[in-house]
Amino acid sequence: MAAVAVAVGAMVVPVGYRNLCWAAVSAALADCYAVVPAVSACALATKYVGGGDACAGYNAACDRDWAIETVLRDLRLLASKPEVRVSDQRLLDALRLGRPPVLWIRWRGAAGTVGHYLLLVAMDGANCTVLDPGLPAPHKWTGPIAALREGSYRDTGKWDTTLFTQPPKKAKTVK
Repeated sequence: MAAVAVAVGAMVVPVGYRNLCWAAVSAALADCYAVVPAVSACALATKYVGGGDACAGYNAACDRDWAIETVLRDLRLLASKPEVRVSDQRLLDALRLGRPPVLWIRWRGAAGTVGHYLLLVAMDGANCTVLDPGLPAPHKWTGPIAALREGSYRDTGKWDTTLFTQPPKKAKTVK
């Protein structure tokens, strides 16, 4: 398989990032699709969480797994409902169209299930590259896609759900 990649700008993760992976991934997608005006992860978090600057330190209210679907729907970037068991071919097709998919990773532990969002930006054979707002800058991880599927991403994370994206059907302004 030939390498396929989508040009996505640098992922900007708020200082003191906690529980804002959905906002960072949404902002990176808005940048990829040139949503006007440009939006930041902090602006999205503040708008969808409410109550002042959501990026001013730790804010438990920012831990909203559902928020990414709402944000992407509002920006008209969401192309599908969440899907499970997506084939590599389907991911490649999306990347070839310049439409990076969002991957939801889950970790199971004593506190229950914890989720985390990644943005798939490249595939090359059995390997892939994701933007992960939980990693240090430049927030990239490259490794076997099997690690995501089998539950060994960053120790025990397992890819659970995929959101497919699309360019906005018409310009959408975020206030």
